[in-house]
Amino acid sequence: MKIYLAAPYAMRVHLRDTIKPLLESFGHEVTSRWIHHDEDDPCFGAVEEALTTNVVPREMKPILQTCCDQNLADIDKADAIVRFNPGGQNTLIEWGYAIGKGKIAILVGPPVLMFDYAVKYQVMGIAQLLECLVWREKVKKRASG
Repeated sequence: MKIYLAAPYAMRVHLRDTIKPLLESFGHEVTSRWIHHDEDDPCFGAVEEALTTNVVPREMKPILQTCCDQNLADIDKADAIVRFNPGGQNTLIEWGYAIGKGKIAILVGPPVLMFDYAVKYQVMGIAQLLECLVWREKVKKRASG
């Protein structure tokens, strides 16, 4: 399954170095390019500036637009979105966008919003997330075969 990871920007290194390889070891593909932002990536500087100052210099706006377009394209490529709660405002926008596109929505953590109760899957940690994904694959295979 192709999975988009939605989480606070500060979690990107943990997602890249721990969660992504774990999901890949179970045969999943992570579509979230944002978790690979580093100091050499223009998105990194623009996002860091926006998060720390809440003011975006005019020259960074096109960079942020590119980052947003990239994230939406990555969600479009995914079969599912996994949102780590609590998340930030951008995470909630990605969540709503994915739900609106009919993606499988999996919440990791307690529900805090009305739309968190509209999803089929809510888990309390990584172990339960993996169990949920394995279970979904088994159900899918039974239904198709």
